[in-house]
Amino acid sequence: MKTLEKNIFAFCVLVALTVSFAPCLLAQTQPVPGTAGEQTEQRFTTKDGTEVDYLLYRPKNFSAVEGDKFPLILFLHGRGESNGPLSLVAQWGPPMMAARGDDFPVVIVSPQCPTDDSWTSEKQQIRLTELLDHVIQSNRIDQQKIFLTGLSMGGYGSWALAANHPKLFAAVVPICGGGDPADAAKLKDVPVWVFHGDQDGDIKIEESVKMVDAIKAAGGTSVRFTSLEHVGHNCWSAAYETPDLYQWMLSQTAGSEGAAKLVSPDQPTPADDVMGDPSGTWTWERELGGNVASFTLELKKTGDHWQGILESDFGAGEVPPGFSDPITIEDIKLERDKISFTVTREFNGNPVEIHYSGVIAGNEILGTAEMDFDGNIREMEWQAKR
Repeated sequence: MKTLEKNIFAFCVLVALTVSFAPCLLAQTQPVPGTAGEQTEQRFTTKDGTEVDYLLYRPKNFSAVEGDKFPLILFLHGRGESNGPLSLVAQWGPPMMAARGDDFPVVIVSPQCPTDDSWTSEKQQIRLTELLDHVIQSNRIDQQKIFLTGLSMGGYGSWALAANHPKLFAAVVPICGGGDPADAAKLKDVPVWVFHGDQDGDIKIEESVKMVDAIKAAGGTSVRFTSLEHVGHNCWSAAYETPDLYQWMLSQTAGSEGAAKLVSPDQPTPADDVMGDPSGTWTWERELGGNVASFTLELKKTGDHWQGILESDFGAGEVPPGFSDPITIEDIKLERDKISFTVTREFNGNPVEIHYSGVIAGNEILGTAEMDFDGNIREMEWQAKR
């Protein structure tokens, strides 16, 4: 995190800590450092035979208090935590806080999304509900205290899952993500606290703003929005350390759809070989050299293969020396709902390979772009819209 962002984060935490709360309330809702329960690696097999790895945290008094039921937090990680072992999921958010030794008075479920998929895909949405159903059935969960949160790609997944099951979650905390404003009517009665950095160059703050505005326009009065000034994409470090956040979450109560109703026994899983027509114009933005560049990919099928024309617009910014444009991409791989291709650009006289891969969900692609600078790999989130 940049020095300025560290200062902003420290200031936010200092202000939050100066707010006066009753000691008994703090003891019940705020994670206590150094007194953690146990967080373990688990595996669950879904109805379609897929193995889902996840971290499961139980409070230290989970076994001792047999009659009590516990709240549950479902945490959805960002794209970067898909690429590696399950332990990467504990790099940020509630599982990170549990791993470092904080005591949460809740059960925390933190699954890992496959590298070639995203939380918003229909397939993952169904698998998440199956996993949640399994955890609810096998643990003593208070079904009126189920909470949902996620960052970046997990922020998108949180908006989608909340819209699919609005009566299930007592509160939702999407961080630097985005959703479909058409879902606002479904979400208007759900307590939602949104966080986003106003300098986010990967996922623009407008993605959160339009969701908040849509919910309010639909009559929602339980949505709150925190814009973190001078903070970039990583606003989750400050958001998850906000003491007021957990007190707010645990103060919310909702009716539950019931574990048995989450996934009906005869609910079909999405067909792996079905994908809509992905042809058309896809656009996205990226911050380069302090300027925001816009990119357009014209995707079309020629014969039995897919090709595209990639163009860029640097606006008033300076075009990097040697930057060639447009580029024709002859071999774009499309398999089921997944897309991948490689582009070679020239920066300052040196060839740079950029590897794009993502999942197509309707009119959106969510994935990653990896840039290879002489063996130094830089990975960025890639979000394109049609």
